Amino acid sequence: MRVTPDSLAHIPLLRELPTADLLWLADVAQRVDLSSETLLLSQGEPANHVYVVIRGLFRVFKQDVYGNRTLVLQFAGAGELLAEMIVFGREERYPVSVEAVQDSQVLRITRADFEVRSEVSPQLSRVLTGYLARRQLELLSLLERLVFLPVTARLAIHLLRLQADQGTAFLLPTNGQLAEQLGTVPEVVSRRLGQLYRSGCIQLDRRRVIALDLPRLLELVEASGFSASDLVDAQRRWYDAER
Repeated sequence: MRVTPDSLAHIPLLRELPTADLLWLADVAQRVDLSSETLLLSQGEPANHVYVVIRGLFRVFKQDVYGNRTLVLQFAGAGELLAEMIVFGREERYPVSVEAVQDSQVLRITRADFEVRSEVSPQLSRVLTGYLARRQLELLSLLERLVFLPVTARLAIHLLRLQADQGTAFLLPTNGQLAEQLGTVPEVVSRRLGQLYRSGCIQLDRRRVIALDLPRLLELVEASGFSASDLVDAQRRWYDAER
């Protein structure tokens, strides 16, 4: 299917762009379809393209030099940029890997095209700079959790966010997947889940969470000294509504 300016204007990230930039993007971008569990790009490969997610979901992650440890940095959905750091950062190789979590579609733009256009289009540069600023704040929040919070508090925050996204009952990711998102190892995740289960903070039916004790989990997060006011307020509003 041909890329058109009208179709691009429906993507939230691109809505602020003027018609001239949308026409340029429609001319240079290529649609790429990916099946679930397909790598879009790999850490260390030459950084030649920038991507805009049209639909689907991608896991952005980084591995240690031996490939033994993985840290998930982001789950990127429709309207998100992928490999955006190479435009202003001048990275010669991709610093992260990106994998499709489900069947997905992206727009692929060459690095050269993106760099040339960003130099002559203040609007495009402003949109990209705003996006990079938001991503930096998200990564600072991730760094804060990894450095200052114990694994149990990180797990509690993750469970609260899963419930906010998916509803009262939800399926837990595997311990390996949780470890990648929490910056630890599967064995530690297993022990911490067991502790939360035995203390009554969570109710489980195999890998399905049936219920969370919201007040106790929120208390656990706050007791760790982490400023999670947005998360806490959102969960308390949800809890009050349920009551």
